Amino acid sequence: MAEKMQDDIQILRYPENVRMRHGMYLNSRNHCGDEIVENSIDQFVAGNATSIVFAVTLNEEGKQMFTVEDNGAGIPVTMSKDPEHEGETDVEVVMTTLHAGGKFNQADGKAKTGGLNGVGASCVNAVSESFVVTVKTGGKVYETNFEKGVITEHTHEVGTCDPGETGTAVTYVLDDTIWGEDVFDFTKLDTRIRQLAYLNPGLTMYLYLDTVDANGNTVKKEEEYCFPEGVKAYVDELTKGKTVLMAPELVTKTVENDKAGGIDVSVALTYTASNSDNIKSFVNSINTEYGGDHETGLRMGISKAIERYALENKIIKDAKAISSEDTREGLVAILNCCVADPNYEGQGKNKIRMPEVRAAVKTVVENWLYEYLSKDKNTAKLIMDKVLLAAKARAAAKRAREAVRSASSISTGAVKGLADCSSKDPEQCEIFLVEGDSAGGSAKQGRDRRTQAILPVFGKVGNAEKNSMDKIIKSVKTQAIVAALGCGIGKTFDMAKLRYKKIILMSDADVDGSHIQCLHMTFFYNFYRPLIEAGCLYVACPPLYKVYKKSKGQDVDIHYLYTEEELDAFDTTGYLVQRYKGLGEMRPEQLWETTMDPEKRRLIQITLENAEMAEEALKVCMGDDVKVRKDLIMNAA
Repeated sequence: MAEKMQDDIQILRYPENVRMRHGMYLNSRNHCGDEIVENSIDQFVAGNATSIVFAVTLNEEGKQMFTVEDNGAGIPVTMSKDPEHEGETDVEVVMTTLHAGGKFNQADGKAKTGGLNGVGASCVNAVSESFVVTVKTGGKVYETNFEKGVITEHTHEVGTCDPGETGTAVTYVLDDTIWGEDVFDFTKLDTRIRQLAYLNPGLTMYLYLDTVDANGNTVKKEEEYCFPEGVKAYVDELTKGKTVLMAPELVTKTVENDKAGGIDVSVALTYTASNSDNIKSFVNSINTEYGGDHETGLRMGISKAIERYALENKIIKDAKAISSEDTREGLVAILNCCVADPNYEGQGKNKIRMPEVRAAVKTVVENWLYEYLSKDKNTAKLIMDKVLLAAKARAAAKRAREAVRSASSISTGAVKGLADCSSKDPEQCEIFLVEGDSAGGSAKQGRDRRTQAILPVFGKVGNAEKNSMDKIIKSVKTQAIVAALGCGIGKTFDMAKLRYKKIILMSDADVDGSHIQCLHMTFFYNFYRPLIEAGCLYVACPPLYKVYKKSKGQDVDIHYLYTEEELDAFDTTGYLVQRYKGLGEMRPEQLWETTMDPEKRRLIQITLENAEMAEEALKVCMGDDVKVRKDLIMNAA
């Protein structure tokens, strides 16, 4: 409802205020599900629920229907005591009113839960074409119906249940006029449900999918997640396939603070032989993917504990000998803080600003890690050796970066082998990293010289999962890539200087080509992750087969097929079939037509929507554990 005050002043009322500016409250279809499930998590935290089900099915119209059900206490179905909502039940109030909920009066608003602002569910209601709340309480089942945030059926009894059975189920169908082309990410949902099970030990999370994705493909899945060891089990999962320097440890402590009250700190961590760290942070079970003060406190605590131990045991003479970055190389850590009235940045809740939480986490982590190192000398030596090695590698990498940065090829843009494009607009430009000189030659002749650059890469780049930056960057191949991109690497990286907004890996469609792609992707994942996050990295898809007929010595009726499945589906009667062994077999015009022409080609965009799964693949395929990799090959070959 919109209320006009004067000719130029208009007040938006619920649900129009949410529907018109939904981006202020909800950023995706997945975010809608997060908001509903967080209310059920709150029931577990309060000791009322033991299980939560998240189901995605299809309704009678073939639209995705989402259901979140818990066995908690159930939203009250009693009549509201608020005079402004006379004649409405509490269910109706909470689902149609911003900043209405049952947690504001809990211990003076000190409930350590995720949905503290009372906005999430009512916002999801506003952007849903249908929204149904079912409550079990007192041996009866009640239902309330809404459409686009408006009550269509008031709370009414629809059946009975066992007197001891309680809970709430929310079923909704999102309004496509609001969400348009935004696509629900089932992989992200699976990751989130599993995360919640890790972060809430003892809670059983069920995931049920029986639907279709945006491309019409069937999606079926049934999963049950329960992790009694909590975040320690999460660290075990993240370190699978890696060489672990210490057994994962769990630290839990409540720190009292005059301003924030009791701050519950839960940290599970370990060190691996990897060259990068992996820190995931949460507040009240909400993923703070952009970090914040709690994550800063973790980094500070680790750095101070190691620095203090190293100085007292005369391992280093000066604190400047190691940096905070050195102390985190190989670190895998999960941090979950439970805070009353957390200060999130925005409704997305992906960052937190609370200095008192930073101090609490720093104190807990620093004291625990220092004591741990002091008691376990063998593990302490492994970790300190790792830190000192990281410090040496950092110094070497700095020298290598300075060498690359000062090279004439960097400053002039003259990279050996690079056939650059004439356009200087990064938005229009793309670079193909092509396997070998033969394919590179065809690509250079067949390209659009205005917007397409070609850089032949001879052989294979180094394994960035096993080797540090200083070793990787010494390679002539790597230096050519860094020079061509023009945006630096590591601390010198500057996205604004990137010369091509599409970086396309183009290799033969064989096992060796796949290995080259894997090495390149590992390199970009470790040293150019922002490029992947920005959607700049792609893999070209050359055809596997050329299917054609012969007429008067000429190839006619030509079809290019890209997969074995396409060949199986093609009626090859009367046709000749050529299996391409490599890109070098193609003439320039064929390579252009099949693989490089923006109007016809197929590209696979490399994304980090599920970074955990990507990292798991990198660990297994490119890591140190040969047995895990061998098992994968034997089972999947």
